Amino acid sequence: MGSYSEGIKQVFKETRDMVKKEPKFQIGDRVVGTHKAYLHRGGKRGQITEVSSLHYWVLWEGETEDHLVRPEEISKEVLKESQEDSAEYPQDTVNHPSHYNQDGIEAIEAIRASLGPDGFQAYCKGNCMKYLWRYKYKNGVEDLKKAQVYLNWMVEEVEKMKVSVESQKELSRLVYNKLSIIDPRCLLAGGAPRDWYFGELAKDLDFYIETPPDRRCYETEDVFEKLGFKVEESPGIKDEQYEMMPCLKRVWNLSFDAWDTPIQVMEITHGAIGEKEFWFNGTGPQMEPGDLPLVVEEFNNTLSYGWSAYGLTQYPKDFLFSVKHKVVGYKYDAPNVEKLREKYPNFNFVPIEDFKTYKKIMEQSEGLHA
Repeated sequence: MGSYSEGIKQVFKETRDMVKKEPKFQIGDRVVGTHKAYLHRGGKRGQITEVSSLHYWVLWEGETEDHLVRPEEISKEVLKESQEDSAEYPQDTVNHPSHYNQDGIEAIEAIRASLGPDGFQAYCKGNCMKYLWRYKYKNGVEDLKKAQVYLNWMVEEVEKMKVSVESQKELSRLVYNKLSIIDPRCLLAGGAPRDWYFGELAKDLDFYIETPPDRRCYETEDVFEKLGFKVEESPGIKDEQYEMMPCLKRVWNLSFDAWDTPIQVMEITHGAIGEKEFWFNGTGPQMEPGDLPLVVEEFNNTLSYGWSAYGLTQYPKDFLFSVKHKVVGYKYDAPNVEKLREKYPNFNFVPIEDFKTYKKIMEQSEGLHA
């Protein structure tokens, strides 16, 4: 027994000594996200704001809050010679023009952070077109090289977006697996499937779950916490867009692990989703084309009819027709419809009855020409 106790003590001592080792980074260190960093932070720069025994807090460029990271997610930032010796790069008017670099911060990085992914892509596209337009009349090959730089930046941003969309899909699968423990009929629906269809990042992930009529608020919160979610806000129905959803009981704002994408769980009354085995069994749609889960039928526009379950996403006929013909049918005016008008200015928004009439006419016309 004595030797066993001494062995345990030695393990604890080694563990304490390991924790007490000098941390890899110090507060104020400049770091870069590695390929193991969450979401799109690989290659992103930041600064250590706090050091714990096993983790670090990093404030990433372009973000307003610091985030907890593991040591393997970051590496020490190596300053380029141009930042250490300003005489090295002043002549590089294509990649590192000195007049666009102040205090070690290049203007393009500030622009990238302020515009966001979509705005930065548009900015790069415009500048690429500008230099291609004028190269014959102004700076020749140098303008072509500048166009190439902007094109490369645009490619990098698009690739980041693809990785981020895939990361959101991975997060949705993790959340789905946990929420299906509460309700096997749960599903992801609304904005995220639509945004992913267009190759865009979703603002948040909206899940729908049914709970028994006698399920109390604190009981649901307790289940969320046991499943590893963090409840970010007290449940409630705070947005006027929810007024037309009589089946809605509560709205939960959650976060999961170190993922940045917000999670919104709509707790709805029993029977409001419908029997999953009738409309989706993991291998494809089982109902007639165009049929929807009950809760999706309550959505007020055809561009929100996509949904996901079992890691598979389903886009019904009305959604695909809206995309193909750039016409969206809506049941009533609401804030989310106005937001969609702003997001998709090339789409026509019409009352749902007009949409059905137009769809019928177009299908008949396409049938005649088939």
